[in-house]
Amino acid sequence: MTQTERMALAWVVSDEIEPADLITPELLAAFAAYAGLPKNEATQSALSDALDAFRGAWFDLDALRPESAENKALEAAAANAGKLYDDLLALQEYPGIEGRLERTISAFPHLYELEDGKTLRDLLGTRRNIFRTYRELLVDLQACLELTINRKPRRQVLDGLDDEDPIDLETDEEHAKRMKDWRARSKARSLPKEHALHAFLLSLRPYWEAHSPYPFTEGMHYKEANQTISFLVDAVEQVMAIASPDTTRAQIVTAIREVRASPR
Repeated sequence: MTQTERMALAWVVSDEIEPADLITPELLAAFAAYAGLPKNEATQSALSDALDAFRGAWFDLDALRPESAENKALEAAAANAGKLYDDLLALQEYPGIEGRLERTISAFPHLYELEDGKTLRDLLGTRRNIFRTYRELLVDLQACLELTINRKPRRQVLDGLDDEDPIDLETDEEHAKRMKDWRARSKARSLPKEHALHAFLLSLRPYWEAHSPYPFTEGMHYKEANQTISFLVDAVEQVMAIASPDTTRAQIVTAIREVRASPR
C-alpha cells in the first residue's frame, strides 16, 4: 500500500482527520484548474463538503447489513415495543405504584426536553393510567416497525378440510404483484456500489453548475484518446487520487452518468 493509499484509508475511517485536511493548496489548484473554478475559499468549502458526503456514504455502504439481519432487528424492536406496552399496562394491577412513579417523575431534575420544552412529566396522563399516551405511541411504533419489515410474500392459501384441496386466497396475478413489490422494496434498501461517489457528486453538483463554465457531464468517449473527455471527470479524478486512490476513471464516469440520470 502506498503512502497516498494509507492516508486515504486513514482519512475515511478516522473522525480526527477532517475532509479539509486532504485539500492541500496543490490539490485545490489542480481541481480548480480542471473545473474552471476560482481557487478560493468557496471552492475549497464546496470540495470539503463533497468529501464529507463521500466519507459519510462510505460508512453507510460499509455498514450495510443483509436484509435478513435488518428484518430480524425490526422484528426484535417491534416485539419489545409490544412487550413494553404490556409491562406499562400491567403496572395498573399494583395499587399505588403509578402514583409513586408519577411523583418520582415530577421530582426528577434531569428529564429530557423536547423541542417545544415538554418533558416526560408533561406527557403523563391521569393517575391510575399515567402511561396511556406512551402505550398508544408504542402501538403506532410497533405497527410501523412491522410494516417496515420486508418479508418475501408467501402464497396465501387456506388448508382444506379433511381430504379437500387447499384453497387459494389470491390469484396468480395478485401474488405476482406482491412479489414484484417485495423485490422493488428489497432493491430500494440496497446501496449502489458507487454510493460514496454518488454522494460526492450530488454534493458538488450545485456549486459546479452555478460556477463552472463546463457542463456537469461525463462527456463523450473518444476512440483516439481511448477515454472519455470531460472536465468534470478530470477534476474528480484529481480529488479521488488523494481521497480514494483505488477509484478508477471508469468508475467516476459511471457514477456521473448514474447521478445525472437519477431524479433531482
